[in-house]
Amino acid sequence: MIPAEDADLKLSIEQALRDVEAGPVARALAFFERTLSSPPPALVRVTEPPPEMAAGDDSLDESIFPRAAGALRGTPAAGRRFLAPEILLRSAMESLPAEAVEACRERQRSAAAELLRRFEESGDALALERLDREFFLSSEGAAAREILGDRWFEEGRFTRAFLAYRGLAPDPSAGGGLPGRLRLKMLLSLRLAGDEAGYRVLRARLPGPGAEPAATDELEALAERLGEDVDIPRIEDRHVAPPPSRWGGELRAGPSPSLPASVLALSWDSWLWSSDGGIVEPADYSLNDPPFGSEIARLRLPVSFPAVDYPFTPLLDEGRVFLSGVFSFYLLDGRPRAGRILREIHKPDPARLRQAQRFGERSDSAHYTVTLWKKKHDPSWRPPPSFPDEILIGQYISHFIEVADYMGYEVRGEIPTRSLVAFDVRSGEELWRTLPWESAAGERQEPGGGAAAAQRGAAPAGGRRRGLPPAGFEDPLRPVSSPADISFTSPAVVRAGRVFVSGWKQAGFVDSLVRALDLVTGETIWETHVCSSQMELTMFGEIAREPFASHIVEDDGVLYCQTNQGAVAALDAASGRMLWLTTYDSLEMQSTRGPSARWRALYWGNHPPLLVGSMLVVTPRDSKHLLALDTGRGPDGPSAGGRVLWSFNNSGGDLRDLLGYRDRRLFFTGRAGVASLDLTAMTDEGRFPPGAGPRKELMAGRFRRGSIPAAGALTQSGVVYADARQLNLVDWDLGLPRALLLEDFPPSRHGRYHYPGRVHVAEDLVLVISNRMLSAFGPPSQ
Repeated sequence: MIPAEDADLKLSIEQALRDVEAGPVARALAFFERTLSSPPPALVRVTEPPPEMAAGDDSLDESIFPRAAGALRGTPAAGRRFLAPEILLRSAMESLPAEAVEACRERQRSAAAELLRRFEESGDALALERLDREFFLSSEGAAAREILGDRWFEEGRFTRAFLAYRGLAPDPSAGGGLPGRLRLKMLLSLRLAGDEAGYRVLRARLPGPGAEPAATDELEALAERLGEDVDIPRIEDRHVAPPPSRWGGELRAGPSPSLPASVLALSWDSWLWSSDGGIVEPADYSLNDPPFGSEIARLRLPVSFPAVDYPFTPLLDEGRVFLSGVFSFYLLDGRPRAGRILREIHKPDPARLRQAQRFGERSDSAHYTVTLWKKKHDPSWRPPPSFPDEILIGQYISHFIEVADYMGYEVRGEIPTRSLVAFDVRSGEELWRTLPWESAAGERQEPGGGAAAAQRGAAPAGGRRRGLPPAGFEDPLRPVSSPADISFTSPAVVRAGRVFVSGWKQAGFVDSLVRALDLVTGETIWETHVCSSQMELTMFGEIAREPFASHIVEDDGVLYCQTNQGAVAALDAASGRMLWLTTYDSLEMQSTRGPSARWRALYWGNHPPLLVGSMLVVTPRDSKHLLALDTGRGPDGPSAGGRVLWSFNNSGGDLRDLLGYRDRRLFFTGRAGVASLDLTAMTDEGRFPPGAGPRKELMAGRFRRGSIPAAGALTQSGVVYADARQLNLVDWDLGLPRALLLEDFPPSRHGRYHYPGRVHVAEDLVLVISNRMLSAFGPPSQ
């Protein structure tokens, strides 16, 4: 369910375009201007032209209203695409006939000239942005857009600079009127951004015979003056500056880590990092691994809890290992032969969670991560002078609905509420936290608290600060600035003083939301409702398991949200405004006919999206399909945002864990071992020719299906994975695996659930992490 859809606006745009053709241009232009100046907070569905339009009529051609995603070869039939009104309007206005464009410029001449004068005299940035947003067809608007592009270029934001320049020439192949300097700026921006495919697409579209040699000479001369290397390395080899924050499990097309040695040995002894009782139940992949999962659903066998997919993700940074457990954050010495705990920071969990000492995570959507933010990597933001240099941000369980049954019938499942907390890395001091409206004590929380309120320590007549639980609770909960019934499930992403995180809340349906918080205070800056969906229900109508965890990826001011609830969306990081949204076919839920809910068999692990140039690859947990989406930041421009380029049906279940991209292939680990999708037939535009598509490749030799229970890791040498006995390496040709340990895994003194687990490779360490254990492997000499 897309709550922000506005079908009436689309009809109004179509009518305005017809008015342009019929004659009353002024009325249509007035509508365009009025809607651009204050666009509604809604999305417009992008579909095929209405059937009554003439076959040769291009006023509503596919560049403005592209064909529905379901019309593309191999894509899910129910896919739908939505765009922000301003993007759709801009695309429509850029396609207006020359007479209408001239009429629009005449109407805007005086207002646009005034805005440009304000900028030139006082440097008013708002005037410049308004010129670009509302008066882009005027000569003043074009000047503003080029100025903005130059600014972003100088700041090193080359993708955004390219989009600005491209906005001056929405169709570079339309003719020879494109200024040479603009051609060069567009090409140079793409090359410096490392978008090799986009560069080739644009270069092929450049107009005019004989223009290529001159453009090449000017490009090389300009690059030499700028002192920049214009060679475009492969995207998987292109090094980028470290981001302001990391959580350790990001997927982005870039350099893969190197193995510390060709032969490995145990560097740390096994560490029972969950010794305080906050463990995760060992995974039972027979429940969520098709086809056996489907067989369980068909036979209606009762199942006590869903499988848990090794949800702990370590972060390696400068010889340190950060971990988020159920009850604590841990900082470990990551050097060879070390592994000792340097600091344990207790999470502010409700007292009853710790007192039980038997809490076992039952959800298959738990994703325990810790995000590390560094001031030195966020130069564009100026924090207060006393603000810490490093901050940890992660989830804690602030409340949970306990399992309940009646005469053996499941009334409700265990549904945790996961809130956010931030700590100073150096001191371990808590900076801020969020809470649900209803506290663990059942009290209603009041907004407007935060760090300032905590420092004031204001207390009501009862002698206890507002929002605190009764005196019997441990770890009293201070007032918070962001009370809301939201369970934050995605790893946090921090950029320019803002913490971006997604999660869910239930109001009949399960709502998927994205929120931006202030890094200093934890206060909410904006919140966006993305979509609504539903989970499996008990026979009493309660959701039977926690909604799937979501993920956020940030790239140059745009947030890409994989809701895992039927939709993928792109949002503007500054305002939270949705730029585009694409839906897909979700796995069908079966009604409950017995004492337990009938869970869907899942085909994908809990992994974030993967950015490959201007293509976003997603593996939604509630779908069988892998989808490749246009981000709207490539040569086709923002109006292509959310377009399904191609898809792959994983109904066989072989591709479970998306690991990364290399040599025009996507790599996976799963029930069939190591696998890849060969994309060599894909064009630079991100599509496949008729009759072609991504080709699945499986590792050679005989392989015991299901023996890789957790995600492997992509390295410079190949894919590393753990099975019950060994760490193994499979090269890029997917040949026979080679053992990396001289002997099998050493016996664990902490039980049989030590091995295997997820594999992480970074900083000369290979970490293997299971639901209870952590071990590190390095060169035998260590």
